[in-house]
Amino acid sequence: MQYATPAQLIDRFDAQELAQVSVPKEHVSIDAALLKLTVTAGDRSSYTADEIAAADAALVKINRALSDASGVIDSRLETRYQLPLSSVSLILEQYCCDIARYNLYDDHATDHITKRYDDAVQFLNDVSEGKKNLGIDENNNSATPEDDVVDFTEGSNVFDRKDSTSFI
Repeated sequence: MQYATPAQLIDRFDAQELAQVSVPKEHVSIDAALLKLTVTAGDRSSYTADEIAAADAALVKINRALSDASGVIDSRLETRYQLPLSSVSLILEQYCCDIARYNLYDDHATDHITKRYDDAVQFLNDVSEGKKNLGIDENNNSATPEDDVVDFTEGSNVFDRKDSTSFI
């Protein structure tokens, strides 16, 4: 199961940054607009064949990074949950994007990107160890039934003047 799409990755991070790190070295550079058009299957007729080939190669690399990130997530979740999950929470989408972005940088990730990656992996490890949860049980059912409601009952006062010997 893939927890994020290329479009979601581009929505979370700067498209120009992703264009720079996702185009393989043997291709020409592309701009953010072409990457967005490629991801959304937009009209790329104003670009050269080399630019389109570079954008296609970038999309392949982005999809591979997202797939690898989803594999990391699955490897942690499978210890507690039945996979595939019935729905993807926003936190898993975010962490999938963080891991994929880190993977796109190869060995050149900044401290900020590395920190986000480390935070994602730590969260997933905590979920795997039972320290945190996704709000679902092991069968992908909501952990809190919908019929759980707060019940208020009116009773006597806990503090009142006549029973207090001082202070109130």
